[in-house]
Amino acid sequence: MQRFYIRPVQNKGRLAFQVNYGEIDTESRRWRRRQNLFWDPGLAEEFLMEKRREFLSRSRVNLGGDRLLHRDVLRAVEVLNDVPGATMEAAARLLKECRSSRERRGGKFEEPKSRQVELSPRAYLGLVHEAREAGLRLSDLVEGIMWKHIEERSRRRAEEQLQQKWKRNGK
Repeated sequence: MQRFYIRPVQNKGRLAFQVNYGEIDTESRRWRRRQNLFWDPGLAEEFLMEKRREFLSRSRVNLGGDRLLHRDVLRAVEVLNDVPGATMEAAARLLKECRSSRERRGGKFEEPKSRQVELSPRAYLGLVHEAREAGLRLSDLVEGIMWKHIEERSRRRAEEQLQQKWKRNGK
């Protein structure tokens, strides 16, 4: 799996930003790790996005040659196997939709300190009655409604992008 990232480093006593990315060597047709150093974080981010765009537009995903990506895809398919109608694309969009402002390694993330939601009295009573009728806790009902909404929106976006792609290709 190709990794693109920016790492802050100290260079001659100043804070610099090292951009790490991969490129295909035209002569040997092998991947080479490349690094560029920037003093401005904005320029480093812009450069990294351009390299990422170049990689995605020039290359194809090769599951057989990239063992990390291959294993990752197989594990993800196994997880989604028992979910009816689930796709990898919808799952990836859902994860992206619910990401934290600071994601950490190992699936950890920075949580918001306050997670309280204000509801009008009528909406609260309606939810309480629905939860009682369904035999659920109020928090479980609200989470279920929220997840269903986010999943549906992710699915709609994927379908819209697919339709736009078909229109561009003239199909």
